Amino acid sequence: MKKLYRFSAIALCVLPLFFTSCSDYLDRDDDDNITEADVFARYEKVNGLVSDVYAAAKKADRPLVFFEHFSNSAITDECEGTNVEGNITNNFNNGAWNPNSLPGSVGQYWEALYEGIRKANLIIENVQKYNTPDNPQQDGDLRNRIGEMYFMRGYFHMLLLRMYGEAPYIDRVINAGDNMDFKKESVHSMVE
Repeated sequence: MKKLYRFSAIALCVLPLFFTSCSDYLDRDDDDNITEADVFARYEKVNGLVSDVYAAAKKADRPLVFFEHFSNSAITDECEGTNVEGNITNNFNNGAWNPNSLPGSVGQYWEALYEGIRKANLIIENVQKYNTPDNPQQDGDLRNRIGEMYFMRGYFHMLLLRMYGEAPYIDRVINAGDNMDFKKESVHSMVE
């Protein structure tokens, strides 16, 4: 009986703790969120974003990476391709490639290339919008980084042109609510 009494007494003391509200503790803003303005207020953060664009470009220029499981000979006149690996070599030879038919992505396909273009456009637009300060240790670094982002945007478009021929040319940040009716540019207008 004493054990039951002790257990009941402990339960009555602990039970109210389960029903009390913790709203003051739980209802607070996340303190680890960084806003866009916070990112573009510091040169170091922008420099990190530029490094991310370079990392994307490094993956994007792996020549014909979809043939890494076998020789490139199947896309030349050295030998005949087979139907293994999703018939990749035959699709290449008969021109059946499109953004949806390529095997996997290592940064070299439609989605990943436009992701790199978007990152470059974000940096170009937001450095001006938020008046990002220059590198305190080296004057002119920010101007050079912006120039590099113009180059990288053109480079990603060149990779699109090399891979797909005609493609939309995007030179601004596209947001979710914007008009998504993009027109393919001709090869000549893309080069210009």
